[in-house]
Amino acid sequence: MKKVFGLVLLLAVTAAAFAAGTSSSTKIIAIIGEQVAVTGDLPESTVIDTASDNANLGSVTISSNTNGTWQIIVHSVNGGYMLGQTQNMQYPYTVALINDANAQVLLQGSLASDLVATLTGAGTYTFRLKAFYQPAASIVPALAADTYLDTVIITVSML
Repeated sequence: MKKVFGLVLLLAVTAAAFAAGTSSSTKIIAIIGEQVAVTGDLPESTVIDTASDNANLGSVTISSNTNGTWQIIVHSVNGGYMLGQTQNMQYPYTVALINDANAQVLLQGSLASDLVATLTGAGTYTFRLKAFYQPAASIVPALAADTYLDTVIITVSML
């Protein structure tokens, strides 16, 4: 019985030592940080058709890999007016950010103050920036012959 017990004990110790010496493991871990990318397909300037009442100004694409919330701010340097460069006159307009993929109007209105919207979720979204205005011929009193301009700034940040 002692020989059998000794043999079993020897086999158990040998098997444990063999198993411990031939096995190894590791964990593989990937850490991916939050990413938000904003790319604009906005030309440096857009000359609008003053006989029309709207114009596409370009687009902005927002891509994120997080389900966080983004804040989108549209700002006008001149408070929603294209200002005459030689005459002291204002040509008012409003804007909209439109997601053509689902016909969602993210924001629309006057730029007398900043327009602010939030968007939640991961993914890639492209918004078209569109300006709305009265045809120049319908504005009373008439706008003086001049070049009217404003700068629109779109800012995107994670909240």
